[in-house]
Amino acid sequence: MPRIYSSIKRWRIQYKNTGELKDTRQGNSGRKLERELSESERLKRAEARIKLLEAENELLKKTK
Repeated sequence: MPRIYSSIKRWRIQYKNTGELKDTRQGNSGRKLERELSESERLKRAEARIKLLEAENELLKKTK
């Protein structure tokens, strides 16, 4: 429960100071890689991204 109360306290302070609530994790989430990716790793990531974008496009086509 203390974690919940500390979150609420942070949100109240942020709202008081800025007038809005923003998700501050967007730019800082995830852990940075300390090494360079190999060609095969970069290729796998690129293929996964392409597959995701193609699925998004198909979903958008179905909703129109």
